[in-house]
Amino acid sequence: MKIRQLLPPPILCALHMLAGWLLAGLPGVQTLRHSPAAAFFAICAAASLALACAAVWQFRRYRTTLNPAHPQNTRHLITSGIFRFTRNPVYLAMVILLAGWSLLLYSLAACLTLPLLVVSLHQLHIRPEEKALREKFPEQWTTWSRRVRRWI
Repeated sequence: MKIRQLLPPPILCALHMLAGWLLAGLPGVQTLRHSPAAAFFAICAAASLALACAAVWQFRRYRTTLNPAHPQNTRHLITSGIFRFTRNPVYLAMVILLAGWSLLLYSLAACLTLPLLVVSLHQLHIRPEEKALREKFPEQWTTWSRRVRRWI
């Protein structure tokens, strides 16, 4: 079994959230000064949920797979809706959620999990998915990927 199947994106995000929480609890870890962290986290969580729901709705609408472990099962390359603005709305939602979580923990160390999540998602999921989509929908992929950024 491949590592990307063992670590699907939601598990990867949850592990990074757990790592941030553990890092924030280490003795001597510098904390952030008072900030409106709870409100910021609520905003991030709401934005994350909205992005993810918009993407899932598009997947359901086009009756294509949402499972990133099997991009070869994709029936359609979705380029409308939220996918007009970002090629990876669900992954972007996870990064936004982790950003809010990191600030909620008041920990600079927890913020280190953000770039780690981005790199993990890119290496384990985005690259293989993009390769599969590029092979399955070569003309559509080229046009869409030139017009729409990977993240935002």
